Amino acid sequence: LWLVGSESQGLRTRLSGRPDIMLFGHVPRGRLLALTANFDVALYPRTHDPGIRASKVAEYFGVGVPIVGYDHRVVQDVRDADAGVLVSTPRDFVAAVERLLTDSDERARLAHGARVAGAERDWRKLAARYAELLDLHLPPLH
Repeated sequence: LWLVGSESQGLRTRLSGRPDIMLFGHVPRGRLLALTANFDVALYPRTHDPGIRASKVAEYFGVGVPIVGYDHRVVQDVRDADAGVLVSTPRDFVAAVERLLTDSDERARLAHGARVAGAERDWRKLAARYAELLDLHLPPLH
């Protein structure tokens, strides 16, 4: 868990000494993806839809971890890729995390969906798609 802000102290106290939860302080951006690649389950706990695509979801796809999040349009990619579980209540969120942590087959199936979605977002593939679109819609200069 990454904990930031003043509310983190209460969580730190509550979770200290648990062998099943590792708390991280500030993690430099350059180490984030390597650390995330070791997740069993990635959490996207936003309870509202901020109305923009979630770059965090793309990062989770990139490292191939299954995702648990709330069912909002911003995480529609998770459903489309069959890469996680989307829920509507906090109780369902916790139940989905618990289920994925104990069901290795389901976790592996959803991780596969995340890896496939991540591969589709590879910079080389995206650059080739943009080049095709530009060739199709942008007239050449004379």
